[in-house]
Amino acid sequence: DGWFSLGRVRSDRGDADGAIAAYKRSAQINADDHELCFNLAVLLGDQGDADAEIEWLQQTLKVKPDFSKAWSNLGVAFASRGDLDSAEHPFAEAVRHDPLDHKGWVNLARLHAAKGRPDEAKAAAAAKKVSKTRINLQAVGSAPQLKKTRFKIESDKPFAVLDAFLRAQLKLDATQGDALFLYLCSGFCPSLEETISTLVDNFGTGQGKKRELVVQYCL
Repeated sequence: DGWFSLGRVRSDRGDADGAIAAYKRSAQINADDHELCFNLAVLLGDQGDADAEIEWLQQTLKVKPDFSKAWSNLGVAFASRGDLDSAEHPFAEAVRHDPLDHKGWVNLARLHAAKGRPDEAKAAAAAKKVSKTRINLQAVGSAPQLKKTRFKIESDKPFAVLDAFLRAQLKLDATQGDALFLYLCSGFCPSLEETISTLVDNFGTGQGKKRELVVQYCL
């Protein structure tokens, strides 16, 4: 609806108050849109209104119970209020619905540590370390398409690993000036030092086992 579209525009322009007002008007029309509820929850949380953030995250999860990022945010909202008991279930649900959620495992490990469970904390930290992210490589322009475009990589690896992999596959030599450009979302060029987990948290598509990082490349 128009109010939802206006909320997104205002949010993109940094007008949080205007975006919240527009999203609330949209919610009066359709409170069963999980994206609307989640966007509103994030904005309210950014303004320090934890109670309202929790309310809208819970509404989000009523509509889309497998939304791992909403579960993760709900856990963080409870934990920020010091309510670790209420945070535990959301953190567990976040990694259940998305086992590749690096931040989710970190949150769960920290919660176990805070509640005096060293063994559970170590197990969650270990799961975080061995988690892998699905990569989807897409050639753009004159760049040749690889025979295998999807594969998995350890989430704690730097983005530089993908750059080196593609250079090897395409037989490019940086010392000879062979150029290779990698980017996300049709325009964002990440730093080679960024970890795969950070990038998939911010730019990943899909949910759960279908979550992946789409990387476009050109010469």
